Amino acid sequence: MKKITINNNLFNEAIKTIKGTLAVDDSRPVLKKCQCEVDTKYVRFKSLDGFCGTIIKIEHHCDNVEKFKFIFNPFLIDNDKTYRKTITVEKLDNRVSFKWLDKDLNAVEKIVNDNNNPFIDLDGVYERSRSDESTSIYFDVNLLLKALKGFPKDSIVKITFGDPEKPIFIKNRDDSVGEIEKIVLPVRVKG
Repeated sequence: MKKITINNNLFNEAIKTIKGTLAVDDSRPVLKKCQCEVDTKYVRFKSLDGFCGTIIKIEHHCDNVEKFKFIFNPFLIDNDKTYRKTITVEKLDNRVSFKWLDKDLNAVEKIVNDNNNPFIDLDGVYERSRSDESTSIYFDVNLLLKALKGFPKDSIVKITFGDPEKPIFIKNRDDSVGEIEKIVLPVRVKG
């Protein structure tokens, strides 16, 4: 069966996570959409704006699921403070049905056309980035954002990685506002 059910709040978190890497111009309309892939255990939402990409994988806990995928314009549904409401996603011929209950417990259904447009091979790009030959360093997201926000808007920065136990070095390319250099220390992770 090409059908899954996931928690409303998880669905919304996935959409919020990928929204930052959706294209905002019409040069490649497919990049304004999200690709959703469902397999027997996980649902993956993918987006790419041409410069940055995001993949979020959530376990769906459903049985007897056949693999399916589709592309759609992301949308949010009502949050559920009880964390009990779910959204059902079902692939029908050339359509995809989303069903959920709104805040007043009214049944809502959104049906989108699935025209099987090709999407970018984001998995191939990620696979090369996950290579054992690359350096992996863990950072506190807030510290990394704080360092990057300290550069002038629309700057280009150079990030230098070295030893995974040493800080990264960040320097602005354009010194029209002066030379800016920052470091961000890695976080030690057990296991």
